[in-house]
Amino acid sequence: MTLVGIVGITTSQQSLANDENPLIKGITLSGAIEVQANHVTDYEDIKTSDIQVATAEIVIDAQVHEWAKAHLLFLFEEDATDPPEFDEAYITLGNTNISPFYFSIGRMYLFGEYDTMMVSDPLTLELGETRETAAQIGFISNGLYGSLAVFNGDTKKGADDTIENFTATLGFSNETDSMNYDFAVDYTSNLAESGSVMDTVSNTEDLVDYVSAVTLRGNYNFGPFSIAGQYLTAIDKFDLADLTFNGQEAQPKAWAIEGGYQFEMMGKESTFALGYQGTEEALALALPKERYLATLSTEIMKNTSLSLEWAHDTDYDIEEGGTGNNADAITFQVAIEF
Repeated sequence: MTLVGIVGITTSQQSLANDENPLIKGITLSGAIEVQANHVTDYEDIKTSDIQVATAEIVIDAQVHEWAKAHLLFLFEEDATDPPEFDEAYITLGNTNISPFYFSIGRMYLFGEYDTMMVSDPLTLELGETRETAAQIGFISNGLYGSLAVFNGDTKKGADDTIENFTATLGFSNETDSMNYDFAVDYTSNLAESGSVMDTVSNTEDLVDYVSAVTLRGNYNFGPFSIAGQYLTAIDKFDLADLTFNGQEAQPKAWAIEGGYQFEMMGKESTFALGYQGTEEALALALPKERYLATLSTEIMKNTSLSLEWAHDTDYDIEEGGTGNNADAITFQVAIEF
């Protein structure tokens, strides 16, 4: 079992201004380093511990024109099997201050947002996070926002190799002096394009059929309190040849519910959060049946935070193919963002 994730305090970006070069004036640089130490007791009561660079990222945003900007994110994760890479790289044409519509094209994350107050990633992200090279159109107007993206993808059904996958989002957000909220629904025509499913399905080059999925998500912040929830489900069942659960066609689901409270601890801005997460028919994806979490994060100095998380997992029952056992992980994280 791996329990790692990202948490941090939002900070300002650094502008690379140069009076002699108007292009450089539009470039901002930001980044983060997050180092974690954890101790894990897995389902077989085997204990492991380690110290890792969970995240090291550099983000470059270039506003080259009032109607054109570029975004690059270079990412390294020590626990990942992939080498350091450009995690995101896309161009956006548009100016939502003047017109609500925009067009983006390049390598980007699609199908939902998976924000969390925890250190570890939510199970909804583990099931649904999708990164593709896509073309996307969208709009933002008076709190209402939406987008539609099309892409080829890495999974195939038959001999054709064409742009036949798409994702869509529709949401509404609002903010006042005392509260803010954001609610949205997301759709993907092919859940097998998510990282975890793609790594698990029997044959990515010859799927029997595409399985669509939907997410419902929302967060509500009022005063020092925050509430957030996500629910993700495959709309149909995967074919037995692609993904199974307990010998049957799998229809994986995941959810995450969190509540947080902001307060001052020894004069430092802090957050305490509790979470409950779960899945159904996702044993093949190496996800737990249930997860309980508690996280305490403190900004010890400007742009620097410490976080401590306890996570308790319950595996699927023996009759479902799991162990029926529990696992625990304690994770300590130091994060700097700039």
